[in-house]
Amino acid sequence: MKRDEQQILDLIGLTYEAAMVPEKWADFLKNLAKFLHTEAAFLRISDTSTDQVQAGYSYGHNDQYMSYYKEHFIKRDPYRAALKAYPAGKFYPGQAALSYDNLVKTDFYNDLLRPNNLHYTLGGFAVRDGPLVLQVAVQRSKHTGDFRQEEIDRFSQLIPHLQRAFKINRHITHLEHRGGMAEQALDQLGIGIILVDESKQVCFLNRKADAIITTQQGLRLTSSKLSASTPQDNSQLQQLIQEAVLTGLRRGTDSAGAIRIMPDNHSGTPLSILVTPLNPSSIPTAFATPQVCAGIFIGSSNLADRPDTHVIQMLYDLTPSEARLAAELTCGFNLNEICDHFNISYHTARSHLKIIFQKTYTNRQAELVSLILSSPAAL
Repeated sequence: MKRDEQQILDLIGLTYEAAMVPEKWADFLKNLAKFLHTEAAFLRISDTSTDQVQAGYSYGHNDQYMSYYKEHFIKRDPYRAALKAYPAGKFYPGQAALSYDNLVKTDFYNDLLRPNNLHYTLGGFAVRDGPLVLQVAVQRSKHTGDFRQEEIDRFSQLIPHLQRAFKINRHITHLEHRGGMAEQALDQLGIGIILVDESKQVCFLNRKADAIITTQQGLRLTSSKLSASTPQDNSQLQQLIQEAVLTGLRRGTDSAGAIRIMPDNHSGTPLSILVTPLNPSSIPTAFATPQVCAGIFIGSSNLADRPDTHVIQMLYDLTPSEARLAAELTCGFNLNEICDHFNISYHTARSHLKIIFQKTYTNRQAELVSLILSSPAAL
């Protein structure tokens, strides 16, 4: 294999590595610059509607150069303006977009390129996705000379791979964003949630589940596996998890199972645990990874958060005092205890409660508690 061919293959490999690990773009640009015998190279993702750089990587530029470009010269870049009229997916030497005679008259050249000994440019928009563009280019000094056609052809071989890498990165970023948002949503729930894979390894637990385990409420997490504190409870829990995993993998028929587990000190309210199968995606993958097969849902009144009084107030148009009283009721306190907490008379508490019933369209304390606990205020 010729040396040029091997270098191109190495560059192609780096584009796909960078699609998954964006920091690898620095290595790609360094190798690209060496391959084309240039002093500098850059890759930028920017918004043409606002002229803002969203992400950028470079080789051969100092920090001041990059800062000046982002803050000032992006709006005065004659190449960028000229390339807007050209189709994406083709790279051009700078003179195709702007003659060098005209370039040297611009402040972009005299205040940015020339002080950095950069004169010749080869590049273009590899991708245009609405207002977003992926711009890739290499730059040379005047001494090195302009780009030859064979160098343009070599650079152009990378375009399809740059385009695919951009799409892969966008897809990965989208999935990571969705996953992050889902985790944040699960962290808001008032019950513990634990997900386990086919080897019964815990692959996710929300904030509430982590708090239950941390405060030793009867569960343990050892070597990424969940267990109960007592042998009897643990035996039942492992059986439920095993059955749920097998059903999740479509190797069993057991549905959800439930168990109550006592806290370590055998005082307080037991944990209420539901173990249920989760069917992983049936889409085949080239490289199998452990799949989430079971969900464990944990309820604990010992760790119940007080409902958000501000949310209660907004949802039901209550006053701050009324919202606080309603929140106290959902925590299991009776009116006499609430009067002591807030140093108010029983008559005042009864008056507040009567108004709360009217505003929430409820008639009894049990209805009110049920309403609030099933509302966003309980998250």
